[in-house]
Amino acid sequence: MKKKFLGLVALFCVITFMSSCSDESSSSSTNSGDVENLDPAKETPAYKELNTNFTLLDLLYFYGHSRDELADDVDAYFGKGSSKDAKDPGGQTACTKEYYDVCYMYNQMADAYTHYYDPSVAPMIAEQMMASGDYDLVGIESEPSEIEDGLFVITSVSDEAKELGLRVGDVYGLGDVYQGMEDAESDTISMYVLRDGEIAEVKAVVGFVSKPTVYLHYEKNEKGDSIPVIQITEFSSQSIDGAGTYEEFKKALKQTEKYKSLIIDLRENGGGDIEECYPMTAEFLAKGDTSVIDVVTDVDSVKMDGKTKLVQIFDTTAVIAEKDGSAKDRYLVMLENDWSASCSEVLLSALGISKKAPIVGELSYGKQIGQFYVFGNEDGLMPDFLVPEGLAIITTIVSYDKNWGLFQDVGIVPDFEISDPDEQMAKAVELATEAKYERTAGYGKEKLGHFSKEAERAGGKLGHKVVKPKYRIIR
Repeated sequence: MKKKFLGLVALFCVITFMSSCSDESSSSSTNSGDVENLDPAKETPAYKELNTNFTLLDLLYFYGHSRDELADDVDAYFGKGSSKDAKDPGGQTACTKEYYDVCYMYNQMADAYTHYYDPSVAPMIAEQMMASGDYDLVGIESEPSEIEDGLFVITSVSDEAKELGLRVGDVYGLGDVYQGMEDAESDTISMYVLRDGEIAEVKAVVGFVSKPTVYLHYEKNEKGDSIPVIQITEFSSQSIDGAGTYEEFKKALKQTEKYKSLIIDLRENGGGDIEECYPMTAEFLAKGDTSVIDVVTDVDSVKMDGKTKLVQIFDTTAVIAEKDGSAKDRYLVMLENDWSASCSEVLLSALGISKKAPIVGELSYGKQIGQFYVFGNEDGLMPDFLVPEGLAIITTIVSYDKNWGLFQDVGIVPDFEISDPDEQMAKAVELATEAKYERTAGYGKEKLGHFSKEAERAGGKLGHKVVKPKYRIIR
């Protein structure tokens, strides 16, 4: 079933304005001219999709007007698309031929995180981005295999999966799962696994499998004492058993409340849902402390030539702790690497400033912008001219730390720069044991080049791993 989402940004403004506008209302992007003179090509669903997405960019894209990236008229993009515009930053097909113009338009925006998926691929992309997990074998649990990176060993099998041929101990690769999905005509696929040193052909069911996003384990220090480590892999409102990352995190905090020190592991965490990471930050802050300041695009209405027109404006909002956090008095050490991004960096920055919590690892990714997703129109919450048939992902937010500092495209510098993962953990355990060191490092000084399509096409990181956007969609 197609999932439908509505962006958080400007939700109430748009609903209010559109329900109160007269029939004379018009968006700033509807430049189609007299109906009698329309080009037949402009009466197609593809042209409507182009126009709808132009309006979204006009009203919501953070840099559309501030950097003058968006043309004055939608027809500047009409008929310009080609197969060169078909792929997303990760190399996956984003637009089929009918929608090349829409992808072309998005590709003219310099921001690499602002892009589009046409109706043929949008449902799958939306599901992947909104929930924790991935497309995997249904009815099994697995863990990374020691044989080789990218391989997984099955640790438990449901009766249904066993009936099809899977066994505990089977080793498989996600690449084989995806290949099987491409070849199969249903959810049941044929694939090969490594079993007892030999290759076996099996049947399996593939689907989107939700996974935990918070893992708790303990490390021993030199004295033999245990130090709790909470690893957060992403921030999702839809994780294992219907819980979100924040609920998983609160359980881990409760389980470790007797320990005065705590390690938060944010390595390889590319971010996620604002409504998950903001309250997690607040668990460590004192009442009244600020975790982040957001500058967000919003929508306002003005009267022009007797007509109501929607225009882009900017709102500034400080996110402030409403009460003392449950872990306010605990000593904290954080781990990061170059794939710690977005919501991870919100935690790293906010707790590094307010709690002076030391950071161990490598320079973080440096993503301080957030995206607004529009996909479908559940319960008719959006005006029709703002609802695309595909999935629109648009940068709408730039966030600052509590001191109005920016780590965008420069990253957060660790207090202890260590590249080896085991040595990173050992240093974190040492700091957590002593519980004395206070953070002194700040943000990077040199641009990392992650945030332009030019950098991406030259082989930048975005082309190899898509970092999850930071700001949540609400249903």
